[in-house]
Amino acid sequence: MLAALFTLLPAFTGLAAAAPVPGDHDTSSADDWTPYPDPNPTPAHPDYAWPDHDHKGEAWAPSYKTGCDVSTLHLPKYAYDNHTADWDHGELMVPEDQRLKIVTIGRGVQTYTCKSGVYVSTGAMADLYDTSCILSRADDYQSFAANLPYYAYDAVPYPWPEHENPYRYIKHEFVEYQGENVPKWTRTDGYYMYGKKVGSYSPDEKNIPWLRLEYLPIEAGNEDHLLAKTVLRTDTVGGVPPPSCHEEGKAISVPYAANYYFYA
Repeated sequence: MLAALFTLLPAFTGLAAAAPVPGDHDTSSADDWTPYPDPNPTPAHPDYAWPDHDHKGEAWAPSYKTGCDVSTLHLPKYAYDNHTADWDHGELMVPEDQRLKIVTIGRGVQTYTCKSGVYVSTGAMADLYDTSCILSRADDYQSFAANLPYYAYDAVPYPWPEHENPYRYIKHEFVEYQGENVPKWTRTDGYYMYGKKVGSYSPDEKNIPWLRLEYLPIEAGNEDHLLAKTVLRTDTVGGVPPPSCHEEGKAISVPYAANYYFYA
């Protein structure tokens, strides 16, 4: 199956080049503002920030195989020499009684609306691809996982050029609950999780923060279809809006990619 995916890579590359990339940025008040990163990766530069060329195909459709055991992998608390002290402060630490169940790579957009001169977050939309089996086989899964969002940002199209994305494993969206927008993840088999942010960490200002989100019991009584109890969003790429805006109510979508880890 893996060999078949590699043979499909040229076709996928063509889709990426043709796919629309949301990015209706209002830069009129910030001429020097640029989205992640500098230089901005495009399909014309598919090798940007991607050291492991042999695994390119797996960034496209890693859902070729799911269900691999990742409970013994130390993700995402890998050897981040520059982040270890901040990580250990507890903002992103998962409860000790929970174990890693699913590892995914997400590609989508962060959405914002202009309010009183600044862009305010209204949520996100993304397709998540199962990378559990890839990482369970990788010799150096820590650095491999950390690099996946860079390539996904560059090469994986969002929105998908067709109506349905056949490779999406989990759909990520925001839904209204008690007057607020809350994140939701829904797997292809209907298992789900609503989340609330309980911790964040910002390694830099060019990318949206890393997050820890806990289960929000919106659908009480349906816990037998609960996807996870904790979600970590790490290794973020992009998603940051321009620093200011002038058109009140204007909505924009800013491309991003990130790793998502599901614990239960």
